[in-house]
Amino acid sequence: MNSGIPSYFAVDKSYQTIPVGHVSHFSVIVNDPNYDFFVLAGISKNELFSKLVMQNMNIKEGRAFDTNISNISSHLPTDKLKIITKNISAYNTATSDNLQAIISKYKDIFLKMDVGGSEYLWILTQSSEKMFRFKQMVISFHNVNDNPTQARAINKINAFKKILETHIIANIRSHQNKLTITYIRKAVMSVPENVTSNEIISNIASESS
Repeated sequence: MNSGIPSYFAVDKSYQTIPVGHVSHFSVIVNDPNYDFFVLAGISKNELFSKLVMQNMNIKEGRAFDTNISNISSHLPTDKLKIITKNISAYNTATSDNLQAIISKYKDIFLKMDVGGSEYLWILTQSSEKMFRFKQMVISFHNVNDNPTQARAINKINAFKKILETHIIANIRSHQNKLTITYIRKAVMSVPENVTSNEIISNIASESS
């Protein structure tokens, strides 16, 4: 019987998951260790999550990206996380970062991303080989059903589908007008690695149409 849930939101419940963080600011992760870097894209008011993940997963270093750093959480492990005053975006500019320098250097990255809508285009501009370097990702998708143009809706669906080329969904949580999805990397990628950046970008619909 069709439950009405899109295939790109199908959850594999075989993974052991645990809630991590403050009772009102928690996220769910797969209890799977061994990471070489931690990326926090969007710093929240309570970063107990980042502290506990880095501590218990023995992640020795990472980067935290955000331009709003006037009220940094006391839990943020600044001894391990260097703060970068840039936003995460599809492109690398003076005020934004596309994480390419990190992706090229590390291969088992833990990503926690909550960037207010830019997550869709960032995903679409990454090759599958680059996405495969993220061992686990906890991504908060904003305004999933708010699509003033058909192009925006297409880009969102393509972003969800793209991640499934390299990752499996272990958990989905709906809260505060967003979906927070926990992804764990597949054992093997299901698509060829030799996709060029131009081919990726050409598949992004223009949202200004």
